[in-house]
Amino acid sequence: MKNLANYISLTRIALVPVIIVLMMLDSSTEVMVTAFCIFVIAALSNFLDGYIARKTNTVSTIGKFLDLIADKILQTAVIIMLVANGTLIGNIEVTCVIVIILRELFISAFRQIASANNVVIAADIFGKVKTVSNFICLSALILATWQPFLIIGQIFLYITTALSIISAVNYVIKNKQVMKNL
Repeated sequence: MKNLANYISLTRIALVPVIIVLMMLDSSTEVMVTAFCIFVIAALSNFLDGYIARKTNTVSTIGKFLDLIADKILQTAVIIMLVANGTLIGNIEVTCVIVIILRELFISAFRQIASANNVVIAADIFGKVKTVSNFICLSALILATWQPFLIIGQIFLYITTALSIISAVNYVIKNKQVMKNL
């Protein structure tokens, strides 16, 4: 695999266990700031790999798959750790986490069904905005030991949940032909 964009996606996947271990260690400021910095680097790489693939004309099927998987692994692992470490504990917050994760699973399955029927479902504006919102949410919540970041993270958790629902509905409406093939 001689494709820089794919290496960036693989690096993003490799950074996930590092972030998780840091989040498991303790909630000291130094550890959380380190986890935050690594998460931000991983999150930004989500945009970088696609940009590089398009600029260097190295977009590939495996690259699209790696980018998608790396994104899902990163976001899902961190949000689950935020529940596990007690940052997200309320019923509403945990319900938001469930909605966000279920949306990711549903859209992945929906895309798989579409792909099996030779239909490509490209990311749309709602999905892209949802991803940015989720990255802001998770970044802030990693730093939730500081009250302002907790509040920002919670606000973006609700925004991300709403965008998750809106984008899922939008994908289905725009691609209703996929549902006819079931």
